[in-house]
Amino acid sequence: MAKINVVTPDGTQVTEPGSGDPVILGSYNIWTNADADNDGNNANNWLLGHVPTAAEIAYFTDATFGGSEDDCTLSGSLSCYGIDIRPEYGGAFDPNGQDITTVADFLIALGDHIVDGADVWNGSTVVVGGRFSAVGASDNLVNLRASTGWTLTVTGRCTASYATVAGCDASGGTRLTATDSTEGAGNTDVVFLESQLSDAPISLVVGIA
Repeated sequence: MAKINVVTPDGTQVTEPGSGDPVILGSYNIWTNADADNDGNNANNWLLGHVPTAAEIAYFTDATFGGSEDDCTLSGSLSCYGIDIRPEYGGAFDPNGQDITTVADFLIALGDHIVDGADVWNGSTVVVGGRFSAVGASDNLVNLRASTGWTLTVTGRCTASYATVAGCDASGGTRLTATDSTEGAGNTDVVFLESQLSDAPISLVVGIA
């Protein structure tokens, strides 16, 4: 099993079991909310003592791995290597209408880890150099809504499932494919699909030659 290794400013190493190849030491910067002000642009609220940079992934997890489950609200733009909001993170990320740029992936895993409301994405320009993936649940849709519009420009694969999507303009990159999701008004280049899975019994007819 590969490890995710993080080195804090005082040299402490935090290791989390993960999958895939090991990553470079220091490339994950964990949300801690140390100043307890929920400000995602406050350097003190990140494990490495600064807001995630173009070489670091903004990583949201629980206390087991040194993270905080407090909400994170952006007070300014965020430009970093990637964003990874893990399933165990119990808080919510609030883009607050700010611009977000990632070199690589922007991943929102399994649950509504985005603050609820119809205006949290209003005016945001989100540029993703890798994949964009937002995964909610049937009883807990992930919020991708803006009442006055937001822009999502993705280079790689762009998907959502169990989401509410409104005001999203994905025309600048890969179209957003939203599965088992709720369609709001004002979307551009967003396609809504139903999953092919069914709870109905499967009937097979077997012929004997």
